[in-house]
Amino acid sequence: MKGYVYILESLKDKRKYIGSTTDINRRVDEHNSGNVRSTKNRRPLTMIGYREFADIREAALFENKYKNSHGQLERDFKNGKITSRGLAQLVERAVWDREVGSSNLPSPTRD
Repeated sequence: MKGYVYILESLKDKRKYIGSTTDINRRVDEHNSGNVRSTKNRRPLTMIGYREFADIREAALFENKYKNSHGQLERDFKNGKITSRGLAQLVERAVWDREVGSSNLPSPTRD
């Protein structure tokens, strides 16, 4: 089953949130209905982009790299390494070469 990494932006505080799922629409609805503890006080949220992976395992590994990077997602948006428009290049420009390239993680699928 395909997996997805998605990025949400809070319309309340403009902060970003990254997550992974197999069903993007369901997951965004869960965030906006307040059913996700980490984002319930930051609603409303809007999805600013996503990336498809071959399976949920790859997506979760990618998501965890960002979540363990201590604010790297926000810094990459602030520094222009990731833009809403260029989100499809998120892997190549923001994380892959710097953090994932030397690990044992599989390469992401190409769109």
